[in-house]
Amino acid sequence: MLVLIFLKYISDSFEEVHAQLVKEKDANPEDRDEYLAQNIFWVPKEARWSFLQGKAKQPERRTRLMRHSYRTTREIMDFATLLYRNRLADEKDDDILAPDLLNMPNGAFPQIIPLTSPQDEIIRIANEVADFVKKGMPKRHLLVLHTNGVDDLIQAIEARLGKGSAIDPKETYPGDYVRVTTYNAGAGLESPIVFLAGLRDMFEEEQSLRLSDSERETLMRDNTRKLYMAATRAGQRLVISYVGELPMVLKELIAKSVG
Repeated sequence: MLVLIFLKYISDSFEEVHAQLVKEKDANPEDRDEYLAQNIFWVPKEARWSFLQGKAKQPERRTRLMRHSYRTTREIMDFATLLYRNRLADEKDDDILAPDLLNMPNGAFPQIIPLTSPQDEIIRIANEVADFVKKGMPKRHLLVLHTNGVDDLIQAIEARLGKGSAIDPKETYPGDYVRVTTYNAGAGLESPIVFLAGLRDMFEEEQSLRLSDSERETLMRDNTRKLYMAATRAGQRLVISYVGELPMVLKELIAKSVG
């Protein structure tokens, strides 16, 4: 199921750009560079959602090994998978397209930064972003995802790197700037370095007393899938910030990373 979710998200973003290129007179919708220029995954024909849906009608061919895995590291993929399975322990992984983990490059384990307040989170992420840029990292290689603090993050990053250094890619795209957007809008984007912020909002929303058991279960499933997708946006480094005491699932993941 995990890989199917991943493919569905990246295929939707690809198909949207593909449809736009089809309408453009001089554009080639099958030119990989058209998509890379917009930081959109290039999806081969045999991996596009419409193709997979057609193949799903043929049971004898519905499960296969992906020889070309995600452009991420083994440590990031392990983290994303463990997070998913720890939070959704009852989910079954039948009929999945298994990635070839053995061929993934090794890298650093995702960094988890505990903070004391939402304002500290904004400041810390802006400082981390500025440090990467000052060390020579192109701004376009940095992606920041947040639940609802996009405007504050953009303002804080611009205060350190200058006007126009951070933009929501929904508004201007492409360009050499730090992309700051929401988790929902980040589906289909990818970047060497990804920051995940605002996780406390997700976790606290799941504990609301106004939710029925069914609503809570649905929300937790949706949030977990959203976090899985967000984590796998990262090609090399994943940085996660959390305001307040870390939830048990993140503590367990940290323990496994150093165990």
